Amino acid sequence: MQTRYLLLVPFLALAAAPLACGGAGDTAASGSTGTGGAAATTTSSGTSMSATTGAGGDTSSTSTASSMSSGSTTAASGTGGGSGCVGFIDVTENNEAKLHFGSICAGDNGSAETMTAVGYHFAGGAFPGADELRIDGCSTTAQGSPGLRLRTSKAAANGTFTDGDASYTDASSTPFSTAGDPYSVVITKFDPPGGVIEGTFAATVTGPTDGKKTLTGTFHVCHVKDELVP
Repeated sequence: MQTRYLLLVPFLALAAAPLACGGAGDTAASGSTGTGGAAATTTSSGTSMSATTGAGGDTSSTSTASSMSSGSTTAASGTGGGSGCVGFIDVTENNEAKLHFGSICAGDNGSAETMTAVGYHFAGGAFPGADELRIDGCSTTAQGSPGLRLRTSKAAANGTFTDGDASYTDASSTPFSTAGDPYSVVITKFDPPGGVIEGTFAATVTGPTDGKKTLTGTFHVCHVKDELVP
């Protein structure tokens, strides 16, 4: 009987060995490949192991967010880049239909900044010199194009100004100008160069055959670089 028992011991040990290996396998941790910032942890049979793959996802998320932020900044700069101003002068002639002058006039200052109606301060020239706000808008950039040019003396802020003159070319290319006629410009917004100048006007102009026209309207012009001459 004792001899049979001794012969069975090796076989019992061999039978128990796979169970022991299986138990050791249960203690292995499975790593998480999640994209979260914290490390994933799995616990089995009292043994704990941490997988750090999740930290890589966190880095990827941060990089993407940074890239999106950079893209948003670029887009914002794009919309604000260059001169976004669109200037114009709207004129009502003798209480008739409104005329829209949305182009810079021939020979005007500021063509490097905008091709729409402009406003700028002009100072200097031959004695006694000029000190005036120029507001110009035409139909096209062609010489003699229909349009309106306002010259308002010493206007550099909001207010009402009556010292100045207007030059107007009508739809038939006939020139008109003020000659002691009533003239008024009201400035309601006066930005520095790069902004806009807004307001209203009323003037009477006289043609080559003494025909008169009454002009009223509004302006929203781009304040281009001021022109100072010796």
